[in-house]
Amino acid sequence: MPKEDTQFKPGQSGNPGGRAKGSISLTRILRETLAAGDGDEAKKLVAAAIKNAIEGNPGQLKEIWARVDGSVTEKVEVTNVSLTESERLERINSLLERGRTRRTGLAADDRPN
Repeated sequence: MPKEDTQFKPGQSGNPGGRAKGSISLTRILRETLAAGDGDEAKKLVAAAIKNAIEGNPGQLKEIWARVDGSVTEKVEVTNVSLTESERLERINSLLERGRTRRTGLAADDRPN
C-alpha cells in the first residue's frame, strides 16, 4: 500500500487530464475491425475465445462479448430499507463479489491474488 502522503486526496483525480486527445480505445478498434471485415475475423475471434473458455478461461469469452455488445446490467431491487450499516455493507460486498464472479468466471477462492 502506498504511503499516505503519496495517496490521492479525496476528490483528487488520478488522471486529471483524462485520455489523450486523438487516442482510441481497444473497444473501438475491436468494433471497427469486426465491422470492416467479411466476418472471418469475428469467426476466428469467437472460435479462439470459446477454445480459451473451454480450456479454463471463461472470463475471456465474457470480456469479448461485453466489449462488443456491452455489459449485462443486473437490476437490484431494494426491499428492506431498515438494515443496519453493517448489514448494508455486507449486502453491497455480496453483490460486488457476485459481479466479479460473473465477470471473471471464478469464485473469490479460485482467483489468483
